Amino acid sequence: MAPAIIVWFAITREPLMAFGAVMGSTAFFIVQEFRNNAELKEQQLKEAHLSDISK
Repeated sequence: MAPAIIVWFAITREPLMAFGAVMGSTAFFIVQEFRNNAELKEQQLKEAHLSDISK
């Protein structure tokens, strides 16, 4: 919600700052999703009864 407010107020005053806020927010959510996915896969590998080679 905060990035949307920053973009809303910055778009008329500083378009480059608004663009930076959007890019930063997008990058954050992409990285966060990669981390969540990696954590989920790690948990699945720990629970699976597979040999080290098949992991």
